[in-house]
Amino acid sequence: MQFCSLHHCVLVFLILTFTTAPTQAYTSVMVKLNQSAVLPCEQNCSDSLRWTVIDKPGLIMAQCNRTSCWSEKGFNISHDQYLKGDLSLTITAADYSNRGLYTCQCDGEDINTVQLSIETLMILSKLNSGEDLILHLHISHHMELTYKSKNSTDPYGELICNVTLTKNKTKDSLQCKDEYKQRASLRGSDLLLKNIKPSDSGVYTVRDEVYKDIILIYTLSVKGTTQWNYTGLVEWIINHEKHVVAWCNQTSCWSKKGYNISLDQYLKGDLSLTITEAYYSMRGSYCCMCKDKCISEFHVSVEIENSSVQLKPGEDLLMDLPRTEPVEVIYESSRSFADDAVSKNICTLVDSSLECVDVYTHRMSSVLKLEHVDLTHCGVYTIQSKTNHEVFLIYNVSVKEDRPRPDEKICISYLTLGLGLPAVIVIVAAVAVCTYLKCRRNENMQSSLCCSGRFSRNDSDS
Repeated sequence: MQFCSLHHCVLVFLILTFTTAPTQAYTSVMVKLNQSAVLPCEQNCSDSLRWTVIDKPGLIMAQCNRTSCWSEKGFNISHDQYLKGDLSLTITAADYSNRGLYTCQCDGEDINTVQLSIETLMILSKLNSGEDLILHLHISHHMELTYKSKNSTDPYGELICNVTLTKNKTKDSLQCKDEYKQRASLRGSDLLLKNIKPSDSGVYTVRDEVYKDIILIYTLSVKGTTQWNYTGLVEWIINHEKHVVAWCNQTSCWSKKGYNISLDQYLKGDLSLTITEAYYSMRGSYCCMCKDKCISEFHVSVEIENSSVQLKPGEDLLMDLPRTEPVEVIYESSRSFADDAVSKNICTLVDSSLECVDVYTHRMSSVLKLEHVDLTHCGVYTIQSKTNHEVFLIYNVSVKEDRPRPDEKICISYLTLGLGLPAVIVIVAAVAVCTYLKCRRNENMQSSLCCSGRFSRNDSDS
């Protein structure tokens, strides 16, 4: 009986093992709160299709067969598209309860895994002293509220409240630091901070402790109500630079480009300074000076720019870098199972000199380019001040992988990604069997070395 050679045995085994499974893709999708979200999946599916949520075993969000489709409330799937190979699932109005990992399965086999995230809500608000600050929390989870004052050097701020909201509202709880206990309260899904004052100005951040997501970043500026009857020289200065940007006296006013102060208002006791067009360089603390005394102080910040970017593998991600001061780029992966799920510093720009880790390259003096993105680059890129960690820009990046054709198959890479060590053990066993059978065929040889020699000769003869 003629047995296969060692090489032929291994080749046949690899072909049989690694040409039976289609490629499984991974996609990250990020949308704004209450917007529709499309979870992509493409493949010709000849039988049953199911969409499930990984962290909710047994729960089917949608399913299709050759005759009809069905979906849970708030989800939609098209039977016509299903018959054409488009298995995508649509969430009509995505909220925080829809976050998670979704799996598209055809005939019980995973085709695509999609991670759905909700974009961080950014709010810039100006209130008057004595008004109430209202934070809409939106979710039923345990949350942390942190506060960073205008002069704080702490990059993360201080924890001021722990909030727990439940669906039935019977076990809602609010625990705050002593100085906030009398002013903080819950009203439905809202957190109220009563009777705010200028010292409450700053950045309030709400973090979901279950999903480890930042739900809300609320930048608050509180305006005082005091007016002054003053007849002398009034100057507005930037504290960190100690230079005058505007002044007024009884006869005239002057201001630098980008600032404005009104003589008519000054004569009425309104000493307000207006920034006509805010730039990053105008951020900071401003003092209204009368007789060398700061009678009113305000902190100016620029609203965080939040951008959502969707790319295909191989495309480039471009990020603007403000050049007014040293900045750093912080990256946090959106893949919950990734090694880089924790925030890390990937680039620093100081005096037009950009230093990055190896996978990032410099395109020009004010633009950072990440070349040839892939699925591992999904996540949140934060551009912030290196000095005080004030955030300038946030890029929410998702990378959508094009589905391979249904006839495309996977070979060796499936060993690493899907089968791992068990597949290696099976291959080794198959090789051992082939070797044993071949050696039996050549049992007149006296050692395994001779057996190997016969293999070589037989292979060459064939």
